[in-house]
Amino acid sequence: MNIWQKRAPGVLLCLAVALLAWFLVELAPALEIVGSAVLAILFGMVLCAVMKNKDKVKDGVAFTSKKVLQYAVILLGFGLNLRKIGEVGLTSLPIILSTIATSLIVAFLMSRALHMPGKIATLIGVGSSICGGSAIAATAPVIEADDEEIAQSISVIFLFNVLAALIFPTLGGAIGLSDTGFGLFAGTAVNDTSSVTAAASTWDTLHNTGGAVLEYATIVKLTRTLAIIPITLALALFRVRQAEKAGGKSGVKVSAKSVFPMFILYFVLASVITTVVTAVLSGPALAGANELFSLLKTLSKFFIVMAMAAIGINTDVVKLVKTGGKPILLGFCCWVAIAGVIAMEPDVLILDEPTAGLDPQGRDSILENIRAYQKAKNATVMMVSHAMEEVARVTDRLLVMDHGGLRMDNSPREVFRHAWELQQIGLAIPQVTRVFLRLRELGVPVDSSVYTVEQAARELLRLKGGKGSC
Repeated sequence: MNIWQKRAPGVLLCLAVALLAWFLVELAPALEIVGSAVLAILFGMVLCAVMKNKDKVKDGVAFTSKKVLQYAVILLGFGLNLRKIGEVGLTSLPIILSTIATSLIVAFLMSRALHMPGKIATLIGVGSSICGGSAIAATAPVIEADDEEIAQSISVIFLFNVLAALIFPTLGGAIGLSDTGFGLFAGTAVNDTSSVTAAASTWDTLHNTGGAVLEYATIVKLTRTLAIIPITLALALFRVRQAEKAGGKSGVKVSAKSVFPMFILYFVLASVITTVVTAVLSGPALAGANELFSLLKTLSKFFIVMAMAAIGINTDVVKLVKTGGKPILLGFCCWVAIAGVIAMEPDVLILDEPTAGLDPQGRDSILENIRAYQKAKNATVMMVSHAMEEVARVTDRLLVMDHGGLRMDNSPREVFRHAWELQQIGLAIPQVTRVFLRLRELGVPVDSSVYTVEQAARELLRLKGGKGSC
């Protein structure tokens, strides 16, 4: 009997369980908050409890829980357009990095205090801070976590996903979060995409925001997903270093290639391919490529469900329950720590090119959210941008920098009186200012310092009616 014949029964069993879990969620949308991956684990655990002889499926189940999970991670890369996510989500990056660092530190400290296995703590830490099950799926093979450790971690993340979807909209309202604040809150403190969607949609309904919070929360969630790349690479390099140290002590030479999880590099390569292809193609070719990437992303999700089915089949549910208290406590601490970081809406908000890469509608939405946040929280908002027209719309004071030096510091109106100087140092002045400068050149006695459409309208009315300057 060849190796594939030995694996076939187990792989087919995992496939059947995955299909059952997958189509149950499709048929009953209410189950989306649970997710097909969690259902697959539960079904697998039931099979583990009732199956008397697992020898026939052992090889196939082991292959699915390890190799198929790695294939799922590789395919996951085709759902990450680095350019798109970077353009839209970089404004939330500082707070995302803060929450990831907080979660990992809390997980490390709690694992020491509770005397927990380091692998479970790592999985719960990355699952809580990055993107739930996908992050656990990507990290588990890197640190060589066993099936029970993965099952425990997934179960903990699932528990707090459900709790977050149910209580966060009410909690956000109680602590006075703005629409933008809750979008950041939901996108960062909730792990699974379905739970993020549930929480943000509930907020949109309660506050009549027309889906704006859901859109923003989804962008933040996608930006968090990018953290899978540096986290898994760092863990992989750490694993190589530890193996080399162990080999040096025993006198055995360790090959980095044999220890390093190559599937992580393939995952990164898939992300790069998606980014490059979508950047260079257009029209029908781009539509076809996006359809293919969407299919591969869906296949990745299904492979994860298959792997979770295999993990469930290999998991002793009695042992899981007996040892589940400490992981749940650790997950709770990570959850509370992340939520606490996000809930503290800052008095000072620093934004770096917040509208880069956005279409006009997205740009207007972001600027409106910035204004609303500043007004609601009486916060100081500092925005770095080359888009002077956008800056002028939301600021009371402009500082113009040139080669590390301060060139101007005044109100927008006074700064734009020096429009020619702004252009000379490489800044694009507002279009309306450019028009009025040209009118001035043509001899029309207009105030060329206008920088908004509203100001321009008043200035034209002044000329027409002979009224004073606006």
